[in-house]
Amino acid sequence: MHSGADLQSNTAVQETIVMYYQEILEIDVNL
Repeated sequence: MHSGADLQSNTAVQETIVMYYQEILEIDVNL
């Protein structure tokens, strides 16, 4: 169960990082 919770937490973090980099990539494209 603990491992499952860790996976969910890691997934949420990865999604946040993906969104963060997508914003950077969009800015780079605009530049």
